Amino acid sequence: MRILYFDYTRECLAPMLRSFELAKAAVSLGHTVMLCFCHERIRQSKWFFSMLSSAQTKNFTVSFNKPFSYIPASPGEPSKIVGWKMLRSGLHALRFIVPEIKKTMAFKPDVIVARPDDVYSFLMTSFIFKVPVVLSADGPVEELSVLQNYKAHWPVYVDLWRAKKAKAILSINDVCSRLWKQKGIAEQRLFSCPNGVDPEVFRPLKTEDCLEVRKELGLLPEHIVLGFCGNQRFWHGLSNFFKTFASLSAAMPDLRLLIIGSLENPKAAGIDGISDSDRKKILFTGPIEYPRMPRFMDAMDIMVMPYPKYQLFHFSPMKMFESLSMAKVMVASGQGQIRDLMQGLPSAFLYNPEDADGLGKALFLACKALKRTPSLGEASRSFVKNGHTWRDRGKQMIAACEYALTSMGKNRRVS
Repeated sequence: MRILYFDYTRECLAPMLRSFELAKAAVSLGHTVMLCFCHERIRQSKWFFSMLSSAQTKNFTVSFNKPFSYIPASPGEPSKIVGWKMLRSGLHALRFIVPEIKKTMAFKPDVIVARPDDVYSFLMTSFIFKVPVVLSADGPVEELSVLQNYKAHWPVYVDLWRAKKAKAILSINDVCSRLWKQKGIAEQRLFSCPNGVDPEVFRPLKTEDCLEVRKELGLLPEHIVLGFCGNQRFWHGLSNFFKTFASLSAAMPDLRLLIIGSLENPKAAGIDGISDSDRKKILFTGPIEYPRMPRFMDAMDIMVMPYPKYQLFHFSPMKMFESLSMAKVMVASGQGQIRDLMQGLPSAFLYNPEDADGLGKALFLACKALKRTPSLGEASRSFVKNGHTWRDRGKQMIAACEYALTSMGKNRRVS
């Protein structure tokens, strides 16, 4: 099968990595893929473009428009006009149809996969060439109402129109699947495709290497290191995490906290309320390039995902799969896909996000269990390798592509 994969992301790393990994997985399964990052000027670090270049093979080509220097965006306030901006952006992005047509003519795909953001010009490309579209959807548009306090009536309407035109949809979460079905999308057109991990990249270091990293960070072998990894947005729950750590560290002097990534808004995260003595036990790595993440993650003993309660918890945290693959004990807010996937896993300690003391109790139990069974995290890695790798997600994407072809009365070609 020949798959033309359009990604219109400008700078958000996670969806761009998802597109790359799904495309690469499809190639490993015997298909031919052209991955196109279509934004007119994408913003990413140099290592990202190096990764794209080095991954190309006879059956895997990557193209992108002119990049420019990546400067992380500062956290902004919710905008009441974000929905209109989205619609305007979608109309403006019709200019993408010309390069889309050129790439479609040259590549002659069997199917188009699109990670759309605000764009819908790829539907016109699909119509012109009579090639089915598989929509690689991320979070639902309704998240604007939950996270940005905006009633997303118009964006929801446009998003649904686009989904109905697609022959199949890759749904990142059961929450999203239920929303699609409520909007009239037939269940057979929905294909579950959460995020995943490459277990050969995210794998535990040798003991001596791990101890060396901890030494570089000023961590001792006897320290129990709690970790958080990724962007620190208000919906990640860092404020409660810092408060809980401060209360636990008084009774557990060997406890340390490692934050991987830049602290974008210290005030919003609540770091200003931490005492000087507790702050000395918190380590901030600052920005870390993605290829170096496994090395720093391995210095942790327990990965924490302290999400507060959200009515529409649609997240499929990439760091969840990566941390599991790194054989970490997990402490996490028990909601959405986190609960669905890790409930019952012996190395996962889930808590009710509506319980004010839930995080503290879960952390205490996790620390106690880890002291009793140092190899507890091995269950995490075994779990994620058994059905949650990017190769597994690639199979789900291929199933969606084959369904899309069948729905148009077409047969897949041998690549």
